[in-house]
Amino acid sequence: MLESVVKRLGNGYSARAASYAGHGTVPDVVSSPSNEDMNHKIMWTIDGQVEHKVQWVDKVMKDLIIAGRERIDFPPLPKLVWVSHSIGSHLVQRHLILRKDILLITQAVVHLMPFTRFDPFPKWKEKCLSIAANTPALTTTILQTSSTLASLLPHSAVDVYLKHVAGVSIVEDRELARGLLCNPEYAENFITLGMEEIRDVPEKHDVSEHSSTRMNFVCSKIYAITYNHSS
Repeated sequence: MLESVVKRLGNGYSARAASYAGHGTVPDVVSSPSNEDMNHKIMWTIDGQVEHKVQWVDKVMKDLIIAGRERIDFPPLPKLVWVSHSIGSHLVQRHLILRKDILLITQAVVHLMPFTRFDPFPKWKEKCLSIAANTPALTTTILQTSSTLASLLPHSAVDVYLKHVAGVSIVEDRELARGLLCNPEYAENFITLGMEEIRDVPEKHDVSEHSSTRMNFVCSKIYAITYNHSS
């Protein structure tokens, strides 16, 4: 999608994409390095994931500025358009509230099926998810065990499940899905962060007096095109 957007816009545009830290299929992405405490803080918490994106955007901006200085006309700072999906919308909003310097060069925000608050419907889903999130040891053990069992199955059997039960029709998508489904380390990262999302992401938007100034500043700057779905 990003490639298509850049091609249609033409010269002068570039695109970058980022996912959750610790989410992937290869060991150097999902495994814990020697500094486990720091790694888990980044991978397993919303605050850590926000910090990961802040550092990543700073690195991208630095590279663009360095590249710009090599040009004779020395263009101004890049203008940013954010395209987010699901929980990424929550990360983008927190990022822009934390970093007004980045907000000032933001031209637009496009949220695709955003997840910005925890408000499942019907309410029984909220109770089930909350119970799972507040019993982390049990929930993690169940998911990791399921992932381990899936990794022991023949690839063809997992492929049949993904195609006919999960409805993943494209071969490349099934290969990626199988790599995630059959990876116990990824399963731990996924469920630990997922439980953190349920506990940490508020059920209501923060409209308190303390945050009203910040939110008015954000809303006055951002023109958001939002495609909603049930959170």
